[in-house]
Amino acid sequence: MSLRERVAIVTGGTRGIGLAISLGFAKEGATVVIADIDPAQSLIESKFRQLETRFMVEKTDVSEESLVNSLIAKVIAEFGRIDILVNNAGLMMRAFGYPEEGCPVSEIRTETWDRIINVNLRGPFLCSRATLPHMTRVGHGSIINISSGAGKEGRAGRGPYVASKFALEGLTQVLSKEVKEMNIAVNALNPGAIVLTSLVKTESLIPSQRKKLLKPEVAVPAAIFLALQDGHGITGQSLSALEWNQEHGLGGIDSWKAQS
Repeated sequence: MSLRERVAIVTGGTRGIGLAISLGFAKEGATVVIADIDPAQSLIESKFRQLETRFMVEKTDVSEESLVNSLIAKVIAEFGRIDILVNNAGLMMRAFGYPEEGCPVSEIRTETWDRIINVNLRGPFLCSRATLPHMTRVGHGSIINISSGAGKEGRAGRGPYVASKFALEGLTQVLSKEVKEMNIAVNALNPGAIVLTSLVKTESLIPSQRKKLLKPEVAVPAAIFLALQDGHGITGQSLSALEWNQEHGLGGIDSWKAQS
């Protein structure tokens, strides 16, 4: 199976894992809608121009209900359907100027906590809720929540990020049970290690972490697999992209290493 004739929305899709998944879906024939607070229109157009697929780039803050609803309305007006939603947009504490080692909960600013929770958790809630009626109308759908190892194990100094990812894992399980009978799959996907993005400062990583630094493309094969699921397939699961690649003969950590 391929993603041809399917319409996918990827939030936070202009960089890192989001961009890698967007391009991966496009190469499989999907129509891709990239929703990002920083749309980087010219960069995205240059990357998609070589691919024979339709795409749209929309400036969106996923934490704002009216903007999410406007995004979904534009997608339906332009393409008539939504088959896949990737809730990838997210914020980490370093985006707010906190030191690389993080900050204890007792010292975190309230506005930082609220902003991270709003983007990382409220965003997937708003996007999923707005998208579900259209997936139901199509008769199938797949929602993929991009999680993290921080959603499995608490990490000192990263309170709001960890809390948001633990909650996202819980939302994945709850939503999967609620929409299974509508033939919609809901799964979580984490890369399996630290992914090299514009926010990762490699000089601050210890040597063992640098050895495990992965390319964002590590998430693409498993994301395509999950995008093809519906309520009759894999749902309510939390996958590690790296482990999934290894299990399916797509190489271990050495195959996906990033240049630090």
